[in-house]
Amino acid sequence: MKLQGRKFFGMLLGVIVNNSVIVAGYLIAPEAIDSTVLIFSMGITGTLITAFIGGNVWATWAKSKYFRSELKEN
Repeated sequence: MKLQGRKFFGMLLGVIVNNSVIVAGYLIAPEAIDSTVLIFSMGITGTLITAFIGGNVWATWAKSKYFRSELKEN
């Protein structure tokens, strides 16, 4: 796994921004940060990390779930 380059720094920046928004929201209005917000934030963070490790997560998911060999272009 390469820890240099645009893909790594993009993932790192996304995780830092995402978590900074949660921390700032908690400091400004703690009652606004409930379990739904935290689960959504963890989902975004998990998606960013998974995308860094394995590529485009959503394209791979769509291809595996909805792949039809008869629609494949030659």
